[in-house]
Amino acid sequence: MSNEGDRAVLLANPEALELAEDNVAAGRTRVAVAPDGTILGFATVLSVEDSAFELEDLFVDPDWMRQGIATRLVSDLIAQARNRKINRITVTANPHAHAFYRSAGFAELR
Repeated sequence: MSNEGDRAVLLANPEALELAEDNVAAGRTRVAVAPDGTILGFATVLSVEDSAFELEDLFVDPDWMRQGIATRLVSDLIAQARNRKINRITVTANPHAHAFYRSAGFAELR
């Protein structure tokens, strides 16, 4: 909700900010937690083919933004992909997030 570029969509779809326990149990969602158990952020991938992941969502608690949480979540997803011999991770990102994804190693396709 802290990002004006996402606010309208998230208000219309508040379930997008809910952590789906079934995705965690299935290994599709990775969760970043503080030592006290507070959820700091999460990222979910979908397998779209044998050789690709799609990054479905990536959220970080606004109080924890710009502290490396999202970068660590993406790095973890990359490690998972490598372990499964996945050679591509795609994401459909809002324009305001392009700089982050470029810094995380994604290339923009048009």
